[in-house]
Amino acid sequence: MKFFVTAVNTEVGKTFVTASLLRAFLQSGRTAIALKPVQTGCEISGGKLVAPDVSEYAKVSSASDIAPIYAFKFPASPHYSASLEHREIKTDEILKFIDAHSAQCEITLIEGAGGIFVPLNSR
Repeated sequence: MKFFVTAVNTEVGKTFVTASLLRAFLQSGRTAIALKPVQTGCEISGGKLVAPDVSEYAKVSSASDIAPIYAFKFPASPHYSASLEHREIKTDEILKFIDAHSAQCEITLIEGAGGIFVPLNSR
């Protein structure tokens, strides 16, 4: 099963809910993973990508310490942050990323970036 966690805005608790659901599923004996395919506001520390929301999942399960497929430095909507880095977010790549990482789990939690109306790209 796959669940997509979103909300109406940023900073409203998506990461908290995703990490809490992950913890609950793992404690119930299910195999579960949390993914955030797109993250803005990332930085490099000690040669490693630091994605703030993914770091919260790692506190619950080391199996959820998976870097986003699209990580951007500037903390803004994904399509804007991508444009600043001259990159394009491709939804088919996101779907491949999710499928590749969720194959071994009963439950996959996918956290969206920003709010439900925040665009990923120009389409």
